[in-house]
Parts: sequence; structure tokens; C-alpha cells
Amino acid sequence: MKNLTRRKFLRLTARATLASGLPLVAACTPLTKAIQTQGAGKVIVIGAGMAGLTAAKFLHNSGIDTTVVEARGVVGGRTRTLDLAGANVDVGAAWMHGVSGHPAAALADDMGISYVLDDEGEGTVYSGLTDRTLSPSETNQLFSLQNDASRFYASASPNSRVRGLIENYLDSIDSSGNQRTLAQFVLEFEFACTGAPIDQFSIFNWYNADYETLDGGDQVLDGGYGPIADALASGLDIRLSFPVERIEHGSNGVAIHGGQETLQGTHVLVAVPLGVLKANSIEFSPALPAQKLNAINRLDMGNLEKVIFVYNDRFWASQNEALWYYASGIDQAYPYFADFTRFAGQPTIVCLYYGQFARETQDNKTNETIAAEATDILTKVLGNAAQNPVKVHTTNWRQNPFFLGSYSYQPIGSSNADMLALSQPVGERLLFAGEATHPTQFQTVNGAMQTGIREAIRLGADPTAIPALASFARAVRL
Repeated sequence: MKNLTRRKFLRLTARATLASGLPLVAACTPLTKAIQTQGAGKVIVIGAGMAGLTAAKFLHNSGIDTTVVEARGVVGGRTRTLDLAGANVDVGAAWMHGVSGHPAAALADDMGISYVLDDEGEGTVYSGLTDRTLSPSETNQLFSLQNDASRFYASASPNSRVRGLIENYLDSIDSSGNQRTLAQFVLEFEFACTGAPIDQFSIFNWYNADYETLDGGDQVLDGGYGPIADALASGLDIRLSFPVERIEHGSNGVAIHGGQETLQGTHVLVAVPLGVLKANSIEFSPALPAQKLNAINRLDMGNLEKVIFVYNDRFWASQNEALWYYASGIDQAYPYFADFTRFAGQPTIVCLYYGQFARETQDNKTNETIAAEATDILTKVLGNAAQNPVKVHTTNWRQNPFFLGSYSYQPIGSSNADMLALSQPVGERLLFAGEATHPTQFQTVNGAMQTGIREAIRLGADPTAIPALASFARAVRL
């Protein structure tokens, strides 16, 4: 996905950053504590997202009694494929950011599911300031600032806030007026993948030396992530609509309380989003240790939301474009529209919005208002040829009490060490998984699945229990 993944940015800038001597996050120390699994007769996995499902599948296939409890009525967590008027669209995670070393790609290969490279090109920029589409030369000139600015960032203090750096860079090139507003839009968009308010993280958090990139480009699964989640869930004991309220854990086992029901087990794997932990939605008895609580408090959830438009006809085909940016004086308001027709199977455009604008929009506007505002902008971008959609779907990851955001990020004052602390077991009965517990692949489905594999192995699962993922399991070091 062009200009929306830190993975591509890091490939371009890592050498320059290292050459500049910019301090980076220290390399993660490997996990050293393994759970004693004698008597692990019953494992309860909380959360049927990709981390929880992957762990549960390994445990189940290894002959370990496992039950998954899920607060919602569906599996998949932040991977959710919907049929919207005949279009199959992932309303949560949609891309595999690289396929070499990606568990979902390995499962897709094993299942005969294809995936398609998302190489839509540079796209065009529509200026909401002057109500016109910028020429190709103007667009190229704008985006060239990203590479120039990266060299400016590399010489900055690691504690510099990203927004301040952008302002300083624009001052250094004497940018002003509408041109400055457009340049600021493009430069801030470089950081969109974090989902974070642009003033809440530093260049230290961005230049993350440990963050792993995968080869193969940004790929979209044929049929979405849904079939992968369903395959992992198949055959498992899953209790849906079971929001967990309290977890008791101790030397004699665990007890999971939700509603009027209590489940007993020998171990519990908590695979809920960071947002749920931050909201204290689940009570732990005994309470979590200070180190883990501090890590939870320092980390935060980013916000990346979608407005999805499905049409009868691909009326924009004559424009020969598949990607549009909307730049206005309003802070990143509905800035990105992508043609998803070849992935969805029906004429489809997906709008993404993120960061502080997403937070304020989700907190203060209805779905109807959000859809109307995004529709107005899309009509401007596409011109008079725009048709009425047959279906509009808006996401609400921030407002959903079982997610409270899209994925984790590291604000100022946090680091990989917090994600490592979050990943550590508490005692020998209470374990944790999820993308926020992966210091080098957070924010991704890959990271989520890898942590599920990690914790399954910690609990004594057979590395070959899911043959397609055996190489990943054998690589786990506890």
C-alpha cells in the first residue's frame, strides 16, 4: 500500500539513520522464562483474534484441552471480512505487509488461497484548498519531500516530536501558504501507519531498529482474512458472546468469570487487544505486577478507520487511477481513497482516516455523518461522474469496547521494552499474546500470529501441530 507502511519507509531510511548516529531502540533480549507445563490439563484462551486462534489451534492439535472464550459473537478479532453488497472487504486488517515469513501467507499457500500484490502506483492529490487535482509534476514534487525530509529527521534529537520536526523542516525550505499546507499533509501522511496523533510520538519511536520487515510487498488475500481465521477456528471449542470480567490465577490453577459462568483451567492465555487492558475491562486477581501495568499505561492504541463504498459500476475507470489523496486545511480529514475493486470482486473504494482526526471523528460523529462527509469529499475527488453507492460501511474500532482502537503504537516515553514486558508470563499460569506483545512486529497480523505460536510452544504444544506453520514454531526461543 503506497505511502502508508512504515515497512517501506524503513527500507529507504535505515542506512541514513544509522549513519547519522541516531540512537535507536536497544535490541530485544530473548524471553528466558518458560512455563512449567506438567499438569497443563486445561488451557483457556481469552480472545478469538488471530493470536488467540493460532495459539488455540496449536494447543488443540497437540492434544491439550483448550477452550477459547470470545466477547463478541464472531471470531477473527481485528481481522473481519464482510460481504457488502457482493463485495468481500476486510473491514479491519487487510494487507499482509510482506509474505516471506508471514504465517497467514504460509496458511494461504497450504490452503490454496491466492494473494495479490497491491501495487496501485503513486496516485493523485486533490487539493481541498483550491478545489482542483494537482498535476503529475506537482504531485511528484510534493512526494519527493518525503525522502528529503527523512534526511532532516535523521539528524534530529531522538526525543523530537514528529510534528515539530515536520514544522522545522518546512521552515528550513521556506515553505509557506497553500504549498506549505499541502507539503505538511504529505509529510504527515508518511506516518499514517501508526494510527497515532502526529504530536504524540517521537522520531525515536519511529526509527525502530528492531522492527522487522518482510519481503514480498503488500499483498491482499483473495477472499480476505476471513477464510484464514475460519480455518484456524475450525474444530476448536469456542464460547462466543462470553466477555470475561475477572481472571483469578494462582498455584492451583485459574478461574475465568464472565456473566453468570465460571470456567476452571490450569492456565489462561490472555489474547485481548491492548485497548481492553488499558481500560481495565478485565480484573486480575492477584493484580498484575507493576512492571506490566506500567508497560500497559505507557503504550497506546492507534486509530485507523475505514469508510467503504460499493457501487454497481466502476465509473471511475476512465481516470486510470486507483489511489486518491485529499489534502485540505483540516488535519488529515478523510485523506486517502483506494480502489479495491480487484480485491473485493465488486466496484469498491475504501477511504482510510487515522490519528487525531479519527479519534475526534469517532468520539463526536455518527456513522451517518461520517459516511456523508466522506461521500462529499469522494464526490469532489472523482468529479461529476460520481454515482451513488449501493452500500456504505463505516468502521468503529475505537468505539468498540472489545477493541478500543485499531492496533498498538509506542508514544513518547515508551519503547520496545514495554512490549517485551507485556509479553512476559505472570507466575506460571497467566500468559499474554497479541500484536502489542511483539516488540518487532506490532501492529500486524503477522505479529499477532507469531505471539500465538510463541505462547502455544511455551505451554508445551507440538511444533508440528499445524504443519504449515511448523517452521515458525520451531524457530521460537523462550
